Amino acid sequence: MSLKEFNRNLKREYKDTFQNSTPKKKFQLKWRYAFGLAIGCLFLLLLIDHLYVQIYNHSIESYNEQLKQKYYEKSSESTSKLVKVTSLEEYQVLIKQNQAEYTLKSTKSSFLSTLFSLSFTGCTSGNVNDGMAPPDYSPGDSYQTNVQTVGIDEEDVAKCDGEYIYTIQEDSTLNVYNLKGEKIVSTLTQGNELLIYKNKVITLGETNIEIYSFEAENLTKIWSKTFDKFYTSRLKEDTLYVVIGFRNVEKELDYASCYYDNFSNLSWLQSIMKLNLNTLELSQTQSISSSEVYCYMSNSAFYLASYTCFIEPLTSISMYNEALEPVGAMRVRGNLLNQFSMDEYENHLRVVSTDVTQNAEELNRITIFNIQNQIQETGCLKSGIGMGRQVIKSVRFNKNICYVVTYEITDPLYEIDCSDPKNPIIVSSYKAPGYSSYLHTFTIEEKEYILGLGYTDSGQSTKISLYRSTTQIGNDFIISQSKYYDKPDFIGDIDLNMFHNHKALFFYQSNNNLYLGARVEYDSYVFFEIQVDNEEEPIHIMKRLDIPFSKDNYSRAFLVNGQLYLTTSKGLDVYEKER
Repeated sequence: MSLKEFNRNLKREYKDTFQNSTPKKKFQLKWRYAFGLAIGCLFLLLLIDHLYVQIYNHSIESYNEQLKQKYYEKSSESTSKLVKVTSLEEYQVLIKQNQAEYTLKSTKSSFLSTLFSLSFTGCTSGNVNDGMAPPDYSPGDSYQTNVQTVGIDEEDVAKCDGEYIYTIQEDSTLNVYNLKGEKIVSTLTQGNELLIYKNKVITLGETNIEIYSFEAENLTKIWSKTFDKFYTSRLKEDTLYVVIGFRNVEKELDYASCYYDNFSNLSWLQSIMKLNLNTLELSQTQSISSSEVYCYMSNSAFYLASYTCFIEPLTSISMYNEALEPVGAMRVRGNLLNQFSMDEYENHLRVVSTDVTQNAEELNRITIFNIQNQIQETGCLKSGIGMGRQVIKSVRFNKNICYVVTYEITDPLYEIDCSDPKNPIIVSSYKAPGYSSYLHTFTIEEKEYILGLGYTDSGQSTKISLYRSTTQIGNDFIISQSKYYDKPDFIGDIDLNMFHNHKALFFYQSNNNLYLGARVEYDSYVFFEIQVDNEEEPIHIMKRLDIPFSKDNYSRAFLVNGQLYLTTSKGLDVYEKER
């Protein structure tokens, strides 16, 4: 065998022995590779999700911007016509349009954006008198309810016609007293407030109206109506106006007299009923709007203000004449404080509103509309009412002058001249601690004064203040739960109703002084004397009467023929007038 063959055989033997006998390696998946692959796939999915959400949000934002632009264009129109709803189909179309026009779509958040938001930014948490002077009381008489508009009566828990006193007392009992203090007749009623016209007594409850005939010292129910919600009522001469509400709009629609302001949320149906109290003939006008409404009636028109907040807060005011025929609608930015935020004078409606979404300089405003022929906005004071983030706490109009109180830390009282409807201007202001929640204007010797009822800065005390224009006269009269125990004028357990319900206040003017009566404690009624010529302490207590303790506000005072009458939860008390 040659050497060459030997080497060839040796290599073959080596290959057969060592190389061919080595087993082939099997594939083994290592965990670190699997984890890395999973992370990669997850990141890819998250990235795809993030990109999809970004594209979706971009389309939603574009849609919302177009919707906002459409909304702003419509809301910038400060007046509009009232649209008549003549069928259920029209109402349903309005609902769809309303939802489509004012419903913004929500954007989404991808998991990645949420994750990074949590990682780097963290979670956060949120911390009026219709331009007319106050009524002139006859000597020895003061038995009219303190109302906003002279000649337009408002419902209250007690009334007097100069011959009888009518009151709803505890257990929903309607009682009638003569001027001797004797109870003539009583009956159970579902109402908690009332109005009177000649020999008729109208009781108004949360869901019903009842009318009683008072003849031969007997009460006989002659008319009644039920509904879902009672808002308010007004009585002018022989005509009763009642604003009621219904939740089931479709069921209660009256297509002969139903209107929409073409802007508000269509969630409630308000019906303004007009009832002739001589004939009991009933007519009505319906208004579709939101559930939060304020009502104001002048001597020539009826106004229904509805607050709506779709994209920005706005208040729409529907105007009807005395016959409840539609006149038109007006819109103002923000919301109203109460009925005193509206006032009509010399063919113009003035409206005071607050929009908390605006910057501090334009938080509060007064808007003026010409309502004589075609309704149109004539002027607007957009800035200067309030400092910082102060919001409106009380409003009162007197002819061409508007008084406004704002509050955050101090209590600025503003006097705004509206004699030029195109250019209302602030003519003066006064800063004081606390704020007034109710303003009452009165005139003595041709000088106009303002009485303010409200709160001190502490929030634990209340006060009464007197102003001549925007200049305070003397010191505040402090009514406190925790201070002045050593003073004879100290008042303890305060009934705050006198600071929020203008109808709970009794006013009488005599000898160049104003007298204010109110239940200031749950068991006492107090008469204050306001001396406008006393430059140091113009306000003090003249008389304090003990009454039965009650959390309900039954107490009202009347002055008839020099005799003082006070209704309470238990009955009627009679006192001799001291002055």
